[in-house]
Amino acid sequence: MTETKTKTNDSQRLKQQAVDSWLRTIPDDPGGLLRRKFLYQREQELRERQRQTWQ
Repeated sequence: MTETKTKTNDSQRLKQQAVDSWLRTIPDDPGGLLRRKFLYQREQELRERQRQTWQ
């Protein structure tokens, strides 16, 4: 039973290490994310205005 728990813990630890490693590949750029959000919102507003114009 202890061997099974050890294998499970090792497996969970390896999975967590893989997730942590993957997360470190994502750029930490909050300013860039905010710029993209504003750009996206602006594009949505323009699309909505165009849609209203054509109706």
